[in-house]
Amino acid sequence: MTQLQTQDKSMLLEQVLIKGDLSNLSNDQRSQYYMNVCDSIGLNPLTKPFEYITLNGKLTLYALRACTDQLRTIHKVSVEDLTETEREGVFIVTAKVKNGEGRTDMAKGAVHIAGLKGEALANALMKAETKAKRRATLSVCGLGLLDETEVETIPNVVIGEPQMKQAQAEVITPTFKPTDPVRPHKDAYVIPAEIKPDGTLNFDQFCADLETMILETKTSEKLSLLNRANAKTMRAMEKERPELFKTVGDA
Repeated sequence: MTQLQTQDKSMLLEQVLIKGDLSNLSNDQRSQYYMNVCDSIGLNPLTKPFEYITLNGKLTLYALRACTDQLRTIHKVSVEDLTETEREGVFIVTAKVKNGEGRTDMAKGAVHIAGLKGEALANALMKAETKAKRRATLSVCGLGLLDETEVETIPNVVIGEPQMKQAQAEVITPTFKPTDPVRPHKDAYVIPAEIKPDGTLNFDQFCADLETMILETKTSEKLSLLNRANAKTMRAMEKERPELFKTVGDA
């Protein structure tokens, strides 16, 4: 590995591990990172525990329901207490949780309920409780990730993995360029003739290129080489485009 490649790899690791930005990783690298994160905390990647989010110009992961549900089972997280308060039209639930080792943690879930009634109000109250439980679960498990219930209220975010731009394939136009193995010095004077989709040669472009080379040829010796080097293409043109061949001959 060259020094430049080592530096590039170090910068990439710094962006991912320190700055938490996955945007410069390739699709394969992001997939591998996703799998490694799941493996490190014991989650099943097939259940899609995480989703990608672009926030403040950085691409990172946030936790879905499958993530917190599995973490509760793995770490034996239980809810010890739930308290409810309301402040200026905001309903707040505080969840206290404990893991299997006896460690406790707390987190809040808040939703705006001013003006809500009936089913809309009921859904908002349940959402606050869900948000509190999930945030507390992530916290007691030591994961500083956003939960999907939080992402819904954050403005100007992009959800999902960005698609890598596919490199535009180089279009190679097939050409007819006869060579002379006995007299290879003639190859420098051979003008490639583009092969069109219908299989015929682009004699018009060939003639334009030929005219340019004739004008650039300074000696009669080189002009003779130019004529001999392109004799096969000229004979093909005489057969397929006799009228064009005649104009070249007259010139």
